[in-house]
Amino acid sequence: MISIIILNYNGRDFIGKTIESVLFGDFQDFEVIFFDNNSLDGSYEFVKEKYSGHRKIKIIKSSKNLGFAGGNNKAFEYTKGEVVFFLNSDAFIEKNCLVKIHEFFNDHKDAGIAQCKIKMAKEKDFIENAGNYSDTLGLAYIIGYNEKDNDQYEDVRKIFTANGAAFAMRREIFEKLKGFDEDYFLLYEETDLCWRARIAGAEIYYLPMALVYHLGSASFQKKKKRKKAGSLDSTYLFIRNRMDSMIKNYELKNLAAYLPAHLVFMFFYSLYYLTRGRFESFISLYKAVFYNLFHLKHILDKRKIVQKTRVIRDSEFFKKNYIKSFSFVRIINKVLRKNVDK
Repeated sequence: MISIIILNYNGRDFIGKTIESVLFGDFQDFEVIFFDNNSLDGSYEFVKEKYSGHRKIKIIKSSKNLGFAGGNNKAFEYTKGEVVFFLNSDAFIEKNCLVKIHEFFNDHKDAGIAQCKIKMAKEKDFIENAGNYSDTLGLAYIIGYNEKDNDQYEDVRKIFTANGAAFAMRREIFEKLKGFDEDYFLLYEETDLCWRARIAGAEIYYLPMALVYHLGSASFQKKKKRKKAGSLDSTYLFIRNRMDSMIKNYELKNLAAYLPAHLVFMFFYSLYYLTRGRFESFISLYKAVFYNLFHLKHILDKRKIVQKTRVIRDSEFFKKNYIKSFSFVRIINKVLRKNVDK
């Protein structure tokens, strides 16, 4: 059985379409865990009224917003499937998507995680994500972002990390890793989870035959439009969580080499923010750096746990180009094209 977790926060405008795409697909051995992160837009009430009688759906509401990491971890506690499929509330699957995922995990016993081919819901001829890789400074790069789909990504292949909008994971691996790092709350959490999974020996695949259409961080964008004091700060979260992952996940010699380089890069990036008049981002960057400094003991404790699971050396990730050497040309293209997990 596949357990599908749909984590919702203020998704009233699209959640119905997401659920319908699952219910009326070709695969029927599934359950849906609809977990609401204390939405304020009536989306929980809408789902409860329309689907509460459906035998395949469990509807749960949190008393507070637990973020992507905490919300998915809590929702996982209600699942029973051997494979758990994490699906964004603004993503819609093709009818045979779950069939392809089910077949793939049955046929590939080495597969720990599998990401769907993600296309743009508003421009269906364009790719949003065909997998991710990273560079040595922890920057995550999206394969295929905003490219017209000319079947250039139609081969099943191994990737370094999966995109959180639509990926499946074996239950045993999620349990072994104790799920997402809840310190992250939001952003970079799936990159960290996949990185830890790879360290522990799991293979991660990109499945072009399992197709998903994604509106693209719709609920997060809605929150940013209502931004008030204390609301989510994506610059802060990305940088804070990325540094946390580097400290936890690198072998010691690589941490010693790349964390100082990352800090130098952050210094120059802060100057870029100043030249662009982005003073809030400038402050957020240094807040993120100092957060990791002040919480270093806690992060090092998490590091001990990660390193105990290690069966794959960093050198293998470098050799397979899962983690590529940092390149200023690549980062310039990244900024210009917004091909970014930041």
